[in-house]
Order: sequence, then structure tokens, then C-alpha cells
Amino acid sequence: MSDKKAIKEIIIRKLKSSTDRLLLEIFVLFLVVISTVAVQIKYSLIADPEQPEPVTQFSEGNFGEILDVQLKRAGVEAKSRAALEYAVSKKVNVRKLRQNDRFEFVTGPEQRIVVFLLETADRRFLFTPDEEKYKSEEIKVKVEKNSRIFKGTIKDSLWGSMSEAGLPPVVIMRFADIFRWTVDFLTDTREGDFWAAEIEETAADTGSVLEYRIMALLYNGRAAGRNAVAMYGGDYYDSSGKGVKNMFLRAPLVYSRISSHFSLKRMHPVKKVVRPHLGTDYAAPSGTPVSTVADGVVKYYGKKGQNGNMVVMKHAQGYETYYLHLSRFAKNMRAGKKLKQGELVGYVGNTGISTGPHLDFRIKLKGRALNFEKMKRVSSGSISGTAKKQVQELIGRLPENNQ
Repeated sequence: MSDKKAIKEIIIRKLKSSTDRLLLEIFVLFLVVISTVAVQIKYSLIADPEQPEPVTQFSEGNFGEILDVQLKRAGVEAKSRAALEYAVSKKVNVRKLRQNDRFEFVTGPEQRIVVFLLETADRRFLFTPDEEKYKSEEIKVKVEKNSRIFKGTIKDSLWGSMSEAGLPPVVIMRFADIFRWTVDFLTDTREGDFWAAEIEETAADTGSVLEYRIMALLYNGRAAGRNAVAMYGGDYYDSSGKGVKNMFLRAPLVYSRISSHFSLKRMHPVKKVVRPHLGTDYAAPSGTPVSTVADGVVKYYGKKGQNGNMVVMKHAQGYETYYLHLSRFAKNMRAGKKLKQGELVGYVGNTGISTGPHLDFRIKLKGRALNFEKMKRVSSGSISGTAKKQVQELIGRLPENNQ
């Protein structure tokens, strides 16, 4: 085994065992130095003393721009470029790489790449020449989890306050989403409202945060009241053990207005006779997406006389929901299909007996029609015992004010 090969293998072993970013940089730099020395020794033995020495060059970049374009700009020769790009494509999907994914490389004689380091959010590869090809070594990335508590007071909006506290958009959106059944952040926020959250960050030694998890969160507002929940088993519960998630969405679609309410005596707009209207009519443009308001199974879909295109969903605890006058159904709709809350069932239409595009939405409990607009909140589940205690402890770690 040559001295150069032996040195290279030692460095690779160190790179694999290294979990410290600084050590990684030192080792890569050491490899660069060794490659440079080897080039200079080789040149001193065979080169014409009247010709300039070959240049060993360090370059870096990211995948916000096409890799080939950057390698060309750095002067890498065509065969080396093609071989390196092929080797990279065998390890990662280049199309999915983004600006935060970076690389460093060194070119030696004849502008060939002698070492190439690729770093994504959670993976790291070292590419080195192997005759006319490049071989790769994956270097272990160290991952750590840390928890921090953030808090703030509303000035203009929840978004503004949480951004000012240093939280990224993905966390702010998740915070609002968790409370969507109890707090409307478009209408319920007031200046001086207080919020707090314990965030668990999973970070790699590449400097990237791989995941944010909200372990506990609190919102205390003048209009919204006090709301505090914590995570257990992937869902969120309050201190009494009740799930924050409502079994039902507030509405099955984004609508412009309610054109007709639940009523036992309503003048039918087409037949002009007084009869019960055991549902809620949501006026919306034709083609507006309609979602199931709760987890469930498709019991029926198809044309149903004056109801037009209709979907019937069967849910837990004996509930059933009905979606009438649809223009068309969601793709791959079939009886027996399981759907999660918020998944598409169809689109607003004007089929059957109808005076205009709208959704006639109905809900029944064990066969009895209910007024959806006046239904009390139905929790999706609850916990007790040790699970409930864990939730209480997480909520108890949150501050109650901004002091």
C-alpha cells in the first residue's frame, strides 16, 4: 500500500468517527494538504523546470445553482466533472438538493477533483478518485435534541410576536394549527395576549435543524381565554386529559355565507312548500373543495335523486355526515374508503334540486338529525393516569406571563 493511500484511509476512518464539525474541517484540510504535497512531489520529479508549478485550488458552493455550472466555473475538466456528478447522483437525489445543501472540493493537476465533500441537512459524503471514477465514503452525522422555552406578548399579531422571539414560520404555523379548534387567530387575538411554547429541536452537526416539535404550548388571551395543551403520543391534550382536537371541523369547506340554516319549518325555494330542512346550506362557488369534517369511512357515494351527487361518511360514536349537490367527487372515491379529517370528498355543485351552487351539509347521530351550527365541541379522545400526569407536568413548565 502506498503512503498516500495509507494516509487517505487513516483520514477516512477519522472522518467516520468524528462527531465534531471543527475536527471534520481540520481533517478535510489535512487531506487537501496531503494532496497538494503529493502533487508537488510528483511535479518535481517529472516536470520541466521552466514550466510553472501546477495549482491546487480549494472551492466551495451550494445547490442553489446547478452543480455542473459551478464546477465548470471553477475550471474542473470535463471527464472529472462527469465522473464526479455521476458518483454524486448514485448517493443523493440531486434534484431535491437545495441552497442549504453545500459542498467543498479541491482540484489538483489537470484540473481534476482530488477530494469532494458533500453535506446535506442530515448526511455527509466524501468523494475521492478511484482510477477514472470516484468512490464515496459516508461520514456519520451527529444528531442532538435540545428543548427551549419561548414566550412573548402579542403586539400586532401572533406571527409577528413569535417571529420576533426567533421562531421559524413552520413552528408558528404549527402552533396556530394545534389551537385551530379553540382559538381563531384571525379574530380572537388582542394586544397584550400572552403565549408560550416548549420547542424540542433535533439538530445535526452540519448546522441544520432537522425537526421542530412543540412539546407544550399556551395561549392566554382576553377574547380566547386560557388555552394550554401538551403532546402525548403524537396528539395534544389539556390538563384534564381531554384531546385538543375536535372530532369535527368547524365547516366542511371555505364558504362565503350560510344561505339556509337548520330548520324544522322552511319554505322550500323550489317546491314552494313548508318542510323541514335538516342541514346547513353553505353558499360557495361551483368547484370549491369539500372536505370530510371528521375521520371516517365512505358509506355511500353517487347520485341520489333530488340530493344530486352525494357522499355519506360514517364516523365513530354513531355519527354520519352527508354532503349533497356536489358537482363531482374526489378522485379514487369508493365505498369503504377511509378518509382522515380534512381530506377531500368532492366539489361544490348544483346537482339535484337546487337553486344555485352550494353545499347542503347534514349530520346525524344514531339516525337523529342534529343542528351542526349549534353542536357542542366533541373531543376526539382523552387520556388518564400516567399519560395525563405527563401532560400536566409539561404544561406546568410553561410560564404564565412574560415576566
